Amino acid sequence: MHPELGQIVTQIIGFIVALWILKRYAWKPMLQMLEDRRSGIRKELDDTAADRKQAAETLAGYEAKLRNVAAEGRARIQEAVREGQGVAAEIKESARKEAHTFLERAQEEIEREKDKARIELRRDVVDLSIRATEKLLRETVDEERNRRMVDAFIDELGGLE
Repeated sequence: MHPELGQIVTQIIGFIVALWILKRYAWKPMLQMLEDRRSGIRKELDDTAADRKQAAETLAGYEAKLRNVAAEGRARIQEAVREGQGVAAEIKESARKEAHTFLERAQEEIEREKDKARIELRRDVVDLSIRATEKLLRETVDEERNRRMVDAFIDELGGLE
């Protein structure tokens, strides 16, 4: 026999014994371990799919809420605009009333000033008339009497208007 042939036969027998030991003691646990690993991966994939579905539902819920918040924001802005327009209208009305009141007061003040000016003009006319009369007559007449005469004359002129 060849030393090599014996060595080959010994290796074959050792391989068959190792295979039988592996099949008997290690093969089933290895297959079980692979099956467990496959089940774990399948479970993780199912969990991932469920998580994705849950995330999609959550995202849809948030998008719906976001749309509601945007719509509510627009509604609040529109309400604020309406309130602002109301306030602007109130301010305009108040300003209009104040301007009207100011105009009325100014007209009243103008009337008072006109009355004062008429009275002052009347006095000035009386004084000028007295002076003119004095110059014409070259004599001084009783001033009180002169005033009454000029006032009466002016009243006559006022009645002609």
